[in-house]
Amino acid sequence: MNSILLFFIVVVSVTYFLFLILVYVGIINLQSVKKVMKTAPRLKLSVIIPFRDEAENLPALLDDLSKQTYPNDLFEIIFVNDNSADNSAEIINNYKSLNNILLLNNDSNLKRAFKKNAMLKGITKSSGEIIVSTDADCRVSPKWLETLTSFFDDNTALVSGPVKFDSGNSLFEKMQSLEFAGLVITGAGLIGIKKPIIANAANLAFRKSVFFEVGGYEDNMHLSSGDDEILMQKIAAQTSYDIKYAWNNNALVSSKGNSDLNGFMQQRRRWASKSLFYFNKGITIFLSGVFLFYLLLLLLPILALAGVGKSGEIFFFLFTTKILLEYFLVMQGEGFLFDKGLRKYFFLTEIFQIPYIVTAAVLGVFGNYEWKKRKVER
Repeated sequence: MNSILLFFIVVVSVTYFLFLILVYVGIINLQSVKKVMKTAPRLKLSVIIPFRDEAENLPALLDDLSKQTYPNDLFEIIFVNDNSADNSAEIINNYKSLNNILLLNNDSNLKRAFKKNAMLKGITKSSGEIIVSTDADCRVSPKWLETLTSFFDDNTALVSGPVKFDSGNSLFEKMQSLEFAGLVITGAGLIGIKKPIIANAANLAFRKSVFFEVGGYEDNMHLSSGDDEILMQKIAAQTSYDIKYAWNNNALVSSKGNSDLNGFMQQRRRWASKSLFYFNKGITIFLSGVFLFYLLLLLLPILALAGVGKSGEIFFFLFTTKILLEYFLVMQGEGFLFDKGLRKYFFLTEIFQIPYIVTAAVLGVFGNYEWKKRKVER
C-alpha cells in the first residue's frame, strides 16, 4: 500500500478515535454533576413551537404542556402555523386546558428557512426572557420546563436538552432509535468538554437577549437548517456565557422516528446541509475528517477485493475498534436515550451507519431535500 495513503489512514483514524474518547469524557463530566435538581429560578419562559400539518400529534403535546409543573403564570406557549393544510390551527384554538397560548401564522413565501422565519416571528412576539423550542410531534414530561430552567444561572445563555426517538415496532425504527441516541450522546459529550457543536431544536432553551446580541439568524437565513447548532456555536464563539446540557430524565423530549428509508435520508440530508456553513470553520474541517473516516470504511473493502496491500486487515482493525469504542459510548444512554434491549441491534446499526453517513453527507452538501411535503432549497 502506498505510504502516503497509509499515513492518511492513520491520521484520519486516530483523529476519529480520539474524538470518541473525548466525547466519552464529556458524558462522564455531565453524569458527575449532582443529579438532584435545584429549585428552578423564577424566569419567564416563552415556548415556541412551529408546526405544519401536525393535527395527528398536537393533542398529545398540548396535554403534556397542560401538565407542566412550572408555574402557569411564568410561561407562555406560542404556536406558529407554517402554512398547514389540515386542521392543526383549529385543534390549538379549541384546546381549553391552557389559557396561555398564542397562535401566530407564518405566511412567508420564501423557498428556504421556513422554520427560522416561524421561530423569529414567535421570538419577536414573545414576552419571556428565556426562549424554549420544541417540535409539534414531540412529547415532554411534566417537569420538562422546570428541569430545563434549573440549569440556568446568571452566566448561562443556552441549555441543550436530550431527545429520544421512540423505538417503534419495526427493525428499522429500532435501529434508528439506537443510531439517533449516538448522535445525541455525541452532542451532549461535546458540550460536556465545552466544545459545543451539535444541538437539537426539539429541546433547546436560550436567553432572548443573547439571541439578539449575536444577531439571531440574520447571517444564516440563506440556510434552511441551523436554527439550533449555528446559534449555539455563535453564542459560544462571540460571548463569555456558558452553554450547558440538561442530562436529566425529566428534561427528556421524545419524538417519532421516520417510518421509511426515504424519510430518514431526507431528514439526514437536511441536517447535513448546514455543515459547510458553520460559524467556526474549524468545526467544518473537523467534521470533514469524520466524513473521511466513514468514507475510508466504505472504500477499504473495495480496495481489499482489488488486492491493494493490507486493505482487508486495516478495515477489520478500524471497524472493530470503532465498534468497541462506540459501544461503550452509546451504552451510556441505555434506558435513557433508548430502550433497554436495543443493544442487540447495535452491530447491525453500525454496519448500516457507514453507507448512510457517506450518502447523506454528499447529498446534503450538494443537493436540496424534501421536508414536510415540500421541496426545500438548502
